[in-house]
Parts: sequence; C-alpha cells; structure tokens
Amino acid sequence: MPILDPKERATTATNFLAIPLRAQQRVCGALLLTRSGEPFPARELRLLRIYCNQAAVALGNAIVYERVENLAATDALTGLFNRRYLDGALERELARAGRSESSLALLLLDIDHFKSFNDNYGHALGDRGLKKVATTLSDRLRQTDVLARFGGEEFVVVLPQVTAAAALDSAEHIHASVGQTKIHAVGERTHVTVSIGLAMFPDQSDTPESLLDAADQALYHAKKLDRNRVCRFVQVEAET
Repeated sequence: MPILDPKERATTATNFLAIPLRAQQRVCGALLLTRSGEPFPARELRLLRIYCNQAAVALGNAIVYERVENLAATDALTGLFNRRYLDGALERELARAGRSESSLALLLLDIDHFKSFNDNYGHALGDRGLKKVATTLSDRLRQTDVLARFGGEEFVVVLPQVTAAAALDSAEHIHASVGQTKIHAVGERTHVTVSIGLAMFPDQSDTPESLLDAADQALYHAKKLDRNRVCRFVQVEAET
C-alpha cells in the first residue's frame, strides 16, 4: 500500500488510517497513520478529526498566503519576477556577494524600438513579443540567476558569482539568442533585438541603486551607439 512515495510501503502495520484535510470545501492534504496491534479507538479518532480540522485551516491559510505573495512578486504578463521582488532580491544577492567576497553582474536589457514594433504590429503582438523575450531569457539563465521585468520593455538579470569576463559572455549570448527569436505575426515572422547595459559589483558600485544606475548608464551608451549591442559600464567611464 503506497503511503507517501511509491518506494515507501506499509509492510508491518496492521492498521492504516487516512484522514483528509479539507479547507474551503477542498482537500488540500491528508494525515496518514499506521499502527501495529489494536485498531484506532473512537476516542483517538475524535481527537484526530479535531486536529485535522485545525491543521486544514492552517494549511489553507498558508496556501492562500503563498498565492498572494506570488502574485505580489510576479509580473502578470510575462510570469517573471517584478520590480518589487527585484529590489529585495538584489539587496540579498549583494549582501551575499559581500560576505563571500565574490563578484556579481547586473544586466539591464531594453527591447529596441519597441514603440515602433507596437505601432506596426499592434499591442497584442507586442505582448507576445515581451513573452517571447521573457521565455528566451529564462531558457538561457542558471537557476541561481534572478530575472525580472523591470518595467515596460525593460528586463533585469542578476548574475551572482561571475567574473566580468563571464558576465560579458553571458550578456553577448543573451543578446544573440534574443535576436534569433522568431515572433509570428499575421502572414509573416519577425524578430526583435535588445540593447544591454552591464555593470559589476563591487568594481563599479556597491549598492543596489548605484549598480542599477551604472547598468542604466551602460544601456544608454548602447542606445547612443545605434542600439542592438552590449555595453559595459567601464566603456562608459573610458569614453566620458
């Protein structure tokens, strides 16, 4: 008889008890008990039912809270983390990098000429383009990386524990991957490109605000160079 896992089986117990945990008319779990010897007496069953009722309410509340937290931290269109989550995640990652004395990269991405794309193809295809870019970015990142929609057509990628050279390689790979992503319009296929600004912690900045500002300056420099490219903050410093 499977209990929690197909590999786990009740081989010695002579009594098996399963009590569902119901919250808001839905089963959200179960209490599973086994016992050798005498069956479960009525008094214990009454106590277990009381316990299960209380546990179900607590579990139901936890599930609702988790859903609300996920909604508050997630961008509705792309399913990525939103700006609110990014602010907290960036602080945590910088603190972790400081403790471990490791470097961290931040990429600020902007879809090139996105307003013109919307004007030419409509907002429905524009939304599809945002989703496509979000999926492409997600597929190219590690589990430890943080990806968020920064707002509008901008995205942020946080790359913990990377060197400046590795961060640049990742940025170039992301840039190329997005440029190769096809978006199906009516009767044709099109694509978008991105400009990327790259900044490093602790080389260029040591706070979330200054790191974002450095990446934004690098992104602005990429746009000045006719977009569709990756620029590092060090390039901005060298040319100003």
